[in-house]
Amino acid sequence: MAPSAVSPFVADDMPHADAILTGAKARLRPVLTTGSMSVFSLLPMVFATGPLSDAQRPLAAVVVGGLIASTAPTLLVMPALYEWFDRGGRRVRESVVDMR
Repeated sequence: MAPSAVSPFVADDMPHADAILTGAKARLRPVLTTGSMSVFSLLPMVFATGPLSDAQRPLAAVVVGGLIASTAPTLLVMPALYEWFDRGGRRVRESVVDMR
């Protein structure tokens, strides 16, 4: 989830938690489409049996595993991190305003 997916909703005075959920939902389809397309395009290399496939198969398997392992945190961890940093940033801004 990109912060640019959340910014328009925060600018419209939507509560931050709702803006993060809405931004994450908006990015769900593009992230899944990109990840699944990459994985499916590497499947012929994973199951290759021709010459030089001994070198291609392990590489393709590692790339497929990496794509799957990175897509899940993008969808699940990034919104939580965004909320965590956003909440911390708001606390810092409030404490700076209170110091004045």
